[in-house]
Amino acid sequence: MASSDNPPDIAPSSPSVSIVSSPQETNNANRRKKRSSKNNWKDTIIPILVIIFVLNSINGRKIIDSVHSQFDELSQLVYYSTQTTEEQQNPENKTDDTAVIITSSYIPSLPSTYMVDTVLNSTIEHIIGLSPTAPIFITIDHFKYSDYTNLPPQLMERINKLEQYQMNLFNNHLSNHRVHVIPAAKHLHIGGSVLKAMNIIENNYPTVRYLYSLQHDFAFTKDVDHLALVNVMDEYSNKINYVRFPKRNPWGISRTCGDAKNIAYNGTLSKPDADDYDDAGDGSSSNRTNTTTTKTNSNSLVLYPTSAYSDNNHLVRLKWYKLTIASLIKVTRPPEDPLQSRANNGCWHKTPVRDDITGLYLYHEMNIRHLDGRHSVRVP
Repeated sequence: MASSDNPPDIAPSSPSVSIVSSPQETNNANRRKKRSSKNNWKDTIIPILVIIFVLNSINGRKIIDSVHSQFDELSQLVYYSTQTTEEQQNPENKTDDTAVIITSSYIPSLPSTYMVDTVLNSTIEHIIGLSPTAPIFITIDHFKYSDYTNLPPQLMERINKLEQYQMNLFNNHLSNHRVHVIPAAKHLHIGGSVLKAMNIIENNYPTVRYLYSLQHDFAFTKDVDHLALVNVMDEYSNKINYVRFPKRNPWGISRTCGDAKNIAYNGTLSKPDADDYDDAGDGSSSNRTNTTTTKTNSNSLVLYPTSAYSDNNHLVRLKWYKLTIASLIKVTRPPEDPLQSRANNGCWHKTPVRDDITGLYLYHEMNIRHLDGRHSVRVP
């Protein structure tokens, strides 16, 4: 028997299990975690970088294109600014601020274009300083069918001749970018034809400020100093609206208008000697000198105020003329009669009414001649 003083036998308890990694194992585990995290980062960041690269490439191209575009625009702006400066410094290098309208209608010499070609050639030859790209419009007016209700053979003859005349004009001038042929489908007369052409000019040639209104059987016979006329009209923008070119001695035409004064201005062409022109009285030149290169300011010219309006060849301020013609009660007519009445009122009435016209001036010398299209049947 065991002594009671001895403790009972107790089996030794199992030691508690405590998992404690060694330093080496801990390091290995940390490295595995880092490798796993790094691999996950690469899997995520690489596609993002690829997308960013593609987007940057596209946007970079856009940026480059934008820079190129802005550079081109800046270059053009500098170029045009330089051109404008040069034009301001050189008064001869003007923009196309002037157009030409030549009205034409049925005359017995059709379908020949001799008359209108003579006027066109005289314009190009004698209006010195007119821009070589100034637009030229040739209108073709129709005639009133009512005049020939009982004469169908003559009506058909006129229609055929007018149609052939139109085709001849197209064939002669279609390749010339300056010349525009404007046919009419009805009778417009001078007023309607000019207004139609002015509407086209205003919509398509916004720089045009002046207009030569010419007729198909009035040809220039002497040089016109276009640059000098435009300069004086610019200088007297509130006075000069219309310059009439005389077909007879200007001393036989009214050279007064109320209290308006003569306007002297400087020419830009050398003044020819007196014997360069004949004394036939028809305004023609027998020995035309080349005055297009010699410039001088000593050639003093003059415009005379006048109350005598005429549909014959004239230079006008485009906006003024458009409003004046459009204000006619009946546009399809020669403007001469109603505008002559308005000119008289504008010159001599102390309180002119709203539609009276002023600012009419007379060129200093006879420089056009009448080809008499209505009675000239046989022409070259």
